[in-house]
Amino acid sequence: MTPGIIAIENLYKSYPMGETRLPVLNGLNFELEAGQLVAIMGRSGSGKSTLLNVIAGLEEIDSGKIYFAGTDIGNLKSRQRVIFRRDNLGIIYQFFNLVPTLTVEENITLPFLIAGEKHTTINGRLEHVLQYTGMASRRKHLPSQLSGGEMQLVSLARAFIRQPKVILADEPTGNVNLKTGKMIMQKLRTTAEIEETSIVLVTHSPEDASWADRIDFLVDGKIKSDASLRKGKTHATHIYNRLKELGI
Repeated sequence: MTPGIIAIENLYKSYPMGETRLPVLNGLNFELEAGQLVAIMGRSGSGKSTLLNVIAGLEEIDSGKIYFAGTDIGNLKSRQRVIFRRDNLGIIYQFFNLVPTLTVEENITLPFLIAGEKHTTINGRLEHVLQYTGMASRRKHLPSQLSGGEMQLVSLARAFIRQPKVILADEPTGNVNLKTGKMIMQKLRTTAEIEETSIVLVTHSPEDASWADRIDFLVDGKIKSDASLRKGKTHATHIYNRLKELGI
């Protein structure tokens, strides 16, 4: 594995609260290798989703460095952040974020269409992700005609379709049943291993986190450096014990 697809150094992020600011990320350091699945766990409100948002360029940082494949992306201009996100990232949200007036296949191919790529590029990849996620028979359906689990599988396919270098997954199983949740985690794990896609998974679920190569715990706005669990120690039992030790 090539190290350091993402490297974050001394990252600070806060939000205005009246005349003061509320600190959320407080000197955070983090590294993600190519083909690695890393889970981020922490209390609600600890900054897990904020971390994904600043990696994606959806929010500006106060200070610090965010490197993507060696390039500092932390202070890109708004338009540059849009292009970076489009070309390098797939994002999976807890609440699906599908366009209600578009069919399954239109929602999935939206990243290609936004990038202005030709249909000849799209079609083969579309067929692959439809089959891979089991959504081929639903390709002409609207989101309103799908179950919650099916909508999340569409979101998964949309994140996969352009073969991004990194996928950011924010509680991807939070609104699906156990069977679909396991399928989603299997697909993420396989994608990391087969396509060497790097994945940052934010989750409250020890079962989901157990699929990861490494689990980082976010405490007081930082990754608690002496608390990470690595492969071999990522069984759900170890995770429950570490959460208890950290008071999460």
